[in-house]
Amino acid sequence: MEKTGSTDDRLKRLDQNLLAERSAWYRHHACEAKPGEWARCLVHLSNTLRDIGKTGDLNLILESERRCLENEKAFADTPTFRGSLEVSLLELEAARRLAHKVRDPEVYRTVDAEATLPKNRVGGLPRDEARQFYRSHAARFVNQDKHRMIPEERALMEQRKLNIRAAEKTYVALQEAALGRERSTPTKG
Repeated sequence: MEKTGSTDDRLKRLDQNLLAERSAWYRHHACEAKPGEWARCLVHLSNTLRDIGKTGDLNLILESERRCLENEKAFADTPTFRGSLEVSLLELEAARRLAHKVRDPEVYRTVDAEATLPKNRVGGLPRDEARQFYRSHAARFVNQDKHRMIPEERALMEQRKLNIRAAEKTYVALQEAALGRERSTPTKG
């Protein structure tokens, strides 16, 4: 059942869950946590993200993923991992900028006009930086080393991937609307 509430309420709940998860993770790794404490925090975080994904709100989904990436930086234990997170955050910021442009058909037509080569188009729509972000970020979740994760961590990664897919579907629908194209599939996120 989807929890109701405003965007601010959902983001506040997300922040609370991220803080609780980070604290529980540190206690877990210091062998100070109660049994199952970290796993329960992961479940609460997954549920909050599921509720956010169900809204279909592109800005809310992108903001929640930005906060998750910032939270992950606290756990980044190698320069490569930190670098990967920084790149994801930069790509996410580009997707957020385009999310604003795609809502204005006149502005978005300039983006469309720049994507003239066939390799820069998917289904007749521009493969802009936002579309590239959605694909590469979803692939990041697929490529993670899941055999070292507990089931609740895997479920959290799967939920984040589902949210990115929902954001991508919403974005494609906005692209089609901005360019005056017929909607080919439902936009429900």
